Amino acid sequence: MGDVKMKRDRLRGFLKRRCPDLDIEDDDIKQLVAQGFNEYAIEGASEDVLTKVLPGRLGVVVGLVKTFGEPQLPAGIRLSERRKCDFDFSILDNWKSGVVPDIPITGVVLDTAVIADALEKFGGFPRRYYVRHEETMVFQNCINSLKDQSKLRALILGSPGVGKSVFLVLFAFYLAHVESKSVIILRKLQEAGQVGYACVHVSEKGSAGSRFRDLAEYRGIESSLPSDGSNQEETLLFLDGFHQDDINNLSFHGFLGGFNLLATSSQYRVRSVDGATRSILLPAWRSEDLRLYAGRMEIFPEEEFEERFQCAYSYSGGSLREFLRDDKERENLFRTAMNCIVGDSVHTLLSKYGAGSNVQVDTIRKWYVTDRFNVEHYVTISEYIPTVDSTVALGELRDMFTEEEFQSILTAGQSIGGAFLGLAYPSSRYNGSSV
Repeated sequence: MGDVKMKRDRLRGFLKRRCPDLDIEDDDIKQLVAQGFNEYAIEGASEDVLTKVLPGRLGVVVGLVKTFGEPQLPAGIRLSERRKCDFDFSILDNWKSGVVPDIPITGVVLDTAVIADALEKFGGFPRRYYVRHEETMVFQNCINSLKDQSKLRALILGSPGVGKSVFLVLFAFYLAHVESKSVIILRKLQEAGQVGYACVHVSEKGSAGSRFRDLAEYRGIESSLPSDGSNQEETLLFLDGFHQDDINNLSFHGFLGGFNLLATSSQYRVRSVDGATRSILLPAWRSEDLRLYAGRMEIFPEEEFEERFQCAYSYSGGSLREFLRDDKERENLFRTAMNCIVGDSVHTLLSKYGAGSNVQVDTIRKWYVTDRFNVEHYVTISEYIPTVDSTVALGELRDMFTEEEFQSILTAGQSIGGAFLGLAYPSSRYNGSSV
């Protein structure tokens, strides 16, 4: 009975906020809920069905139908005009298996200009998307998590700048256009040194978005997205760029805590009160993939390719975002991160724990998996490999590592195909070893 009452209250609240002047009768709400309607289902109902549900009030209901189908938004926030997305998302079905005879999946570049245009004002999206093998593995795990009813939500973890946000958005569009899901993407943005937020609602009908400065403006979503994660069959909530402190903030936990998928660069310590949660690692970029990416995207002039590639990778390691920056900006940001690594904090670079908001270790520390072809390794924390893959960072920090730590870097470098192979370590305690 409690569940039915909650559905009635939610629908009544939705109608009141959307149409405050409408005289809503209790019998109207009861009949709508009894027929299986909610604020999202009404839009797809035929006039014949509505006539049976609300005889005599059809004109009023049909007039309101045009405003239904949008996610619940508080006063003052309105979505932009909905844009169709003319992209064949069904090609991503191939990612489920990872192997399709005679059809290349990884190493290809998708033309995603239509998604980029739709999200231009709402956090952005690249106009072309390079498909790594690692992304197909994460895709499979995300699909499995949403289908597994015991897993109420999933986390996409990984180093900064490896493509977590981009993957989350692409996955949301896939679910909307191929799986007929309704997805709200709430993005925390850092632009011009200031924090802002963007909301994008994605459905089969396209996408629409809104921008706002204060997350408190968006608390009205709480009434349409239950905090217990039970919104699986209605609207999925994807969070992009939020930290665990944001999720745990009492002011917003009512709706942020009900997320289905979260992409974050910070560590997320799952608590017993969080319910069933699956962690999925999106690994950093291997040097060979960055080399292919740079070639396919024509990042560097052909005659300067090798020199420019080596220069960029020596600072960026497996971070695509840092790799794509201009040389001066890349080095400046690298220096800022390195200045934060002092004393014992150097040892956290090779630890699976210890990352904190005051130590920018994850800008230098990169995460990989033991076997990138094993889909289970992406959800098995013991198979995650933290390492340093920047030649410059490794050269400057080498004497601060213990011999055991240094050997772990050698092992990781060999397993991930690091481009720092051949970097000399003249220190006598390493016997002139080279990576």
